[in-house]
Amino acid sequence: MLVYRMYYSIPMLTISHIAMTSSTYLILAATIERYCITVSPKYLRFITVHRHHIAISAVLLGTITKGTIVGELWVRYGSQHLHIVLYPVTYGKC
Repeated sequence: MLVYRMYYSIPMLTISHIAMTSSTYLILAATIERYCITVSPKYLRFITVHRHHIAISAVLLGTITKGTIVGELWVRYGSQHLHIVLYPVTYGKC
């Protein structure tokens, strides 16, 4: 049962990080839209026409930036416990 819980938590952590990051980008896009409505309405037409593209871009950006967590986490077996460990990512020889 403990092993099942540990393997289940890696995709759960990834999905929750993607959701939090995407929602942050969506809030940022809504804030920029409100700013453009208030201060410079000349961009309002562009924003209203491309609103769905901006929303999809925010979700895709969140998926791309946080979707790699699946490959960075792994389960380590200890003497009596299981641990989720962040895998050290190296981009060349050190």
